[in-house]
Amino acid sequence: MGRGAPQMADLAYALLLVGVFALMALTLRGLERL
Repeated sequence: MGRGAPQMADLAYALLLVGVFALMALTLRGLERL
């Protein structure tokens, strides 16, 4: 865990945000179908 650790944390955080937005979009689309 040297210089690359903070960069990996930022990447993981960005991926987490993308995943959350994707889940929200899919949920909204599913609710619209109902």
